[in-house]
Amino acid sequence: MKGVTLFADLFLLVILMVEIILMVGIIWIFQLIYGVESQMGITDYFDNPRQVSLNILYKPTKYESTFLSFLELDCRRCSQKISMKEIMNAVAIQGRTDIELYGESIDASLASGELLGDLLENKEREQKLDYLLKIRDPELIISKTDDLPQQLQKVSTNIPLLNGEIVDLELYVG
Repeated sequence: MKGVTLFADLFLLVILMVEIILMVGIIWIFQLIYGVESQMGITDYFDNPRQVSLNILYKPTKYESTFLSFLELDCRRCSQKISMKEIMNAVAIQGRTDIELYGESIDASLASGELLGDLLENKEREQKLDYLLKIRDPELIISKTDDLPQQLQKVSTNIPLLNGEIVDLELYVG
């Protein structure tokens, strides 16, 4: 009888080890499938292709209408009535922020920064929102705040130039 109990004990030990290996393997597979490793910070965020994040835009209609009204406003720093759309058009054509328009020298980054700062002021929290205004191709940063957050919402529009080309003007709000 001692041989039978010894054989039964060895059989139970082997079955227990196999069961432990299977359970550890299943847990490891679930970690890979559900991205637990990346959520815990064990691996890099981009190593796991199944980890997807979705950022829902915060007030996209408000920022779109703010951007379009910004383009229709007149420059406060200019002695003549020049709309910001004309200034952005001149910036895109001349390829710099210090432009010459209607015989007047205009710093587009100061003019646009002043207007955008007032338009993007958050009255509920009594703070100004961070922004970045730029032309995409060729890339030219027109105006931005000092410290930009990591998550920015993009609002863009096309501006037709005088020579028939179209320039993509983008506003990022954070």
